[in-house]
Amino acid sequence: MDETRQYIVVLDKENEAILRSFLLDYTDILRITRADPWLEIHFFRINKFGHDDDPKYIAGQQSIRQDLFRKVASHRHYNDVYAGKRRRFIHLYYHLSIPMKQLLNKEILNFNVESKTFYGFEDPVFYRGDNIICAIMTLKNRAICNLNDAQVKYLVDNGLKLSPMR
Repeated sequence: MDETRQYIVVLDKENEAILRSFLLDYTDILRITRADPWLEIHFFRINKFGHDDDPKYIAGQQSIRQDLFRKVASHRHYNDVYAGKRRRFIHLYYHLSIPMKQLLNKEILNFNVESKTFYGFEDPVFYRGDNIICAIMTLKNRAICNLNDAQVKYLVDNGLKLSPMR
């Protein structure tokens, strides 16, 4: 792969559509991070969400489990950033098959933990082989992309607005 540089993309509606199209065409692996389970409190009642027995989590997993090929516990998140020994993330790796790409095409790249298909997950990272091409930071509504000059030219020519990282 040619030498790459890092770029930041703000995920507004227009940028998101252009970037999603590029990623679904160019990448072959998706890594998603299991979100920590969360609680909601309503009038003296505590509801738990995002845990292994959550029906929405189970249903979402059923639709994508055939493409799962690796599950890893790590102290790294986002664009492979070390988060310290106390933080532990569960990453699931999926092949980007045609059915998986169709599901991703129905979502926004910046899906949150309450997404229908990817319920309980956040921070998608797209790979081509072993190389990270793009990492989505769900809470910041940003993407960090590792792109070569030809990819940058292609994306800019298609209307993507991006900024080089310093």
